[in-house]
Amino acid sequence: MYLLNYLPRPLSAILALLLSCGCAPGLRLPATPVAPETLLSYAPLLSPTAAAKATADWLEPDAEMRQITAGKQGNHLSIQDFRNLLFRLHDPSLGPMRYRPDATLTASEAYQQRRANCLSYSAMVVSLARDIGLKAHFQRVYLAPQWSLRGNTSIAGLHINAKVTDRYGRTMLVDWGWQATGETLRVRRISDTEARAEFHNNIGTATLLDNALIESYADLREALILAPETSHIWVNLGALLRRTGDLAAAESAWLEALRLDPGNVYAMSGLLRLYRSQNRVTLAAQLQDELHSFHTNNPYYHYLLAKDALNRGDRDAAYAAIRDAQSLKDDPLFDEFVARIADNVESTEEVISNAL
Repeated sequence: MYLLNYLPRPLSAILALLLSCGCAPGLRLPATPVAPETLLSYAPLLSPTAAAKATADWLEPDAEMRQITAGKQGNHLSIQDFRNLLFRLHDPSLGPMRYRPDATLTASEAYQQRRANCLSYSAMVVSLARDIGLKAHFQRVYLAPQWSLRGNTSIAGLHINAKVTDRYGRTMLVDWGWQATGETLRVRRISDTEARAEFHNNIGTATLLDNALIESYADLREALILAPETSHIWVNLGALLRRTGDLAAAESAWLEALRLDPGNVYAMSGLLRLYRSQNRVTLAAQLQDELHSFHTNNPYYHYLLAKDALNRGDRDAAYAAIRDAQSLKDDPLFDEFVARIADNVESTEEVISNAL
C-alpha cells in the first residue's frame, strides 16, 4: 500500500493510520468546499476510455496455482499442512519469488510472474489457503511507514499481511517472506473489499507518479467507491486533484480524510502546503504545530531542508539537516548530497512546496 506526499520546503501511496498525532482541541478547519460525492464524479478526470483495472477475480487461483494445492482440499487440513504448501509456493524450480514494491498484481499474476509486494503476496496466501479449505483474511499492520523518494514526492509504504486459521483454531500470520510471525504487531482485520480497494489505491498512486492523471483517477475513484471510509485514499485523491490545479477540490479531499481520521498527518501536510500558498496564515500555523513530530521523523523532510539550505548558501545548515536525514535512514542519496556540500556545488533542483 502506498501513500504519497509532495516533499517541500519544510515537508506522500500506505497509510496515515500509522503516525497519528491527533488534532489539537483548538484546531478548527473550514467547511469542505466540494462535497465528497462530487469528487467521485469529477468531470474533468472522468473518461470513457480510462477504466480501473479489472479486479473481480483478483483472488482466484489459476490452473497452475491449483497444481500445488491438488489433493490437499479438505476441512481436516492443519496449519502445518499449509506451511508445507508455502514451501511449495517458493519451490526454486518455479523460479525465485521476488519482492517488488511496485508489483501490485492479482494472486494469479503474482504467482505467474514470481514477484509481489506485501498486498499481492497476501492475496496469493489468502487464495491458496481458501482453495484448500482453510479460513484466511487480510490484516492491516500498524508499522512506521517505510519512506522512499521519487523526484520531489515522498512515498510512505504501508503494510498488509494475511492470517490463516485451521479447523482446530490454530493460526498463522504470513508476511512477506512467508514466515509465521508472533502476535506482536498491532493489526486490524480488513475485508476482501477493503483489500481490493488498497489494490486500486496502489495502481492509482503508481499512475499518479507517472503523471497519468486520468488513469490515476479511475483507480483511486474505484478504491473510494469500494472503501469510502478509508482516510489515506482520500489523501491520495487530494494529491491527484492538487496536480490538476483545482485547489478547492484538493482541499476538500484532504478535509474529508481528516473528517474520517482526525489524526491523519498526511492530510494535514497537504492542507498545510495549500494554506501557506493561499496565505491562510492562522490555519497554516495550527497545522504546522500538529505536524512537527511527523516531519522530524521523515528522513526526506530533512533532506529537502538540506537542499533548501544549500540553495541559500548556508552550508552549515545543510550539513546539520543532512546529518539528521542520515540518522533516520541509510540512503546513498544522502551520502551524495554530503559530497555535493563538500564540493560546494549548489543544487538546482526544484523543491516543491505543495503536499501531495
